[in-house]
Amino acid sequence: MKDCTYGIASCGNCVAQFSRRIEVTNLKVENLKAGQFIVAVNSNFNDQAILKNIHILGKSAKQVFPCKIFNGVKGNGNFKLVKMGADGKHCKYNNNDIHFN
Repeated sequence: MKDCTYGIASCGNCVAQFSRRIEVTNLKVENLKAGQFIVAVNSNFNDQAILKNIHILGKSAKQVFPCKIFNGVKGNGNFKLVKMGADGKHCKYNNNDIHFN
């Protein structure tokens, strides 16, 4: 992925909500802006993201989050950010699986 706005996001305000599992392996992203994410999930819907061998490139690389965790809502509402980074339950990755270049 290069010069994209954001990564993979589980729907945070869909009418029908359910648990989602996202696995990302061997991904290289380049030129994401500071604050952007690779994956976003909803903890209250038991979403899970597993990241392996992720390479984040570019001048803002160390300011890009591998994973963001939100509390989603059902329908037209505002989902809220809960945590940025691995928590071992909803966002799973080892530090040696995330490479900043």
